[in-house]
Amino acid sequence: MTGGDFAGGSGSDLLVVFDSGEVRLFPDVGTKGLDGGIKLADTGSIWSHADQITGGSFGTATYVSDRLVRWSDGEVTDCTAVSDKGFGTEHQLEKPKSAWKDATLVTAGDFTGGNNWDTLVRWSDGHVSQFQDTGPGGTGTEIQMAPAGSIWSRDSVMTAGSYDSNGWPDDLLVR
Repeated sequence: MTGGDFAGGSGSDLLVVFDSGEVRLFPDVGTKGLDGGIKLADTGSIWSHADQITGGSFGTATYVSDRLVRWSDGEVTDCTAVSDKGFGTEHQLEKPKSAWKDATLVTAGDFTGGNNWDTLVRWSDGHVSQFQDTGPGGTGTEIQMAPAGSIWSRDSVMTAGSYDSNGWPDDLLVR
């Protein structure tokens, strides 16, 4: 699952990909909980092969309405302008069987202040890469943040957002 502003309302939305391949968008999630959501893909769809998703702003909109997917075969795609009407426009950023098959955790935030958000990846060997300015044209410039075998190999969950007073999505929470 990932958060974003896919439905265009006043609150943050939740996009959920189920193991079955069903995809649902829950608009304006708040304290009142979740309703049934909007079904964007049925059970048995190709989405059962989506290993990781993250929302972001990858160069086409003012809001967090884009979505990056790492597929089980290592392909990486970006869908821009995801909405309650569908998945928007898909762009292939990495071909199947790429090194991205070894990506274990993926998140996105605006760590460098560029036009597009950046993607942070923890790989199976424990090294961490930042891909600056991910967008429809590619994953961006790779910068190694931590070497293989680093303490990051114990990272089990990570997400980016705005968790301090600067109001910018450049913070990282790690478990």
